[in-house]
Amino acid sequence: MIRPNDGLWMEGFESLSTSELLALLIRGRTPHWTAELIGAQILASVGHNLSALERFTIGDLTKFRGIGRSKAMIILAAFELGRRRAQSTKRLVHKLESSKAVFDFMKPALCHLNHEEFWVLFLNAAQVLSGISQLSKGGVTATIVDVRLLLKKALDYRAVSLILVHNHPSGQVVPSASDRSMTERVVKAAGNLDIKVLDHLIVSEKAYFSFADQQLL
Repeated sequence: MIRPNDGLWMEGFESLSTSELLALLIRGRTPHWTAELIGAQILASVGHNLSALERFTIGDLTKFRGIGRSKAMIILAAFELGRRRAQSTKRLVHKLESSKAVFDFMKPALCHLNHEEFWVLFLNAAQVLSGISQLSKGGVTATIVDVRLLLKKALDYRAVSLILVHNHPSGQVVPSASDRSMTERVVKAAGNLDIKVLDHLIVSEKAYFSFADQQLL
């Protein structure tokens, strides 16, 4: 169990086990040993796989005795901060010059989700990222894209090109007929404004599909 004089204060957070880190998040008024036991139980339920734990909802976490809604929100907030930190670090990369670079950049934001989201990366003339926007959030199998809103944001960012990205929670990254149709609509509408669609990536936790790599643009 963690006390103020323990290794945390002498060696830093990296000296703690994952269950001890979870215990810090859920402790509150809970005794140290109880908080650590709860953390160990949560980790055991996902086979100590943090990627699986990252997918938990508030409802999933509150099934564990000792975890109320507020503690569940703290745990999920910690994961969200981690994702944003990873994403903000990657934004320091000046160019997204390959589909793999885009996949690595967007993976923290999309690949843990149980629903579809559609994002757009806006690039300037040097193909440097000038803006990023979540355009829509949908259900398990679909999301709706407002092409007019997409183009408005592109103009707001003064983008000369853009990259479309959305996730498939199923893990299957082969584009559907609606994915192909939507891509064609965006390419045509953006072309009328001299904005080029460089790629459309469909991503999952371990794989991605690139329209550009498959010469479908």
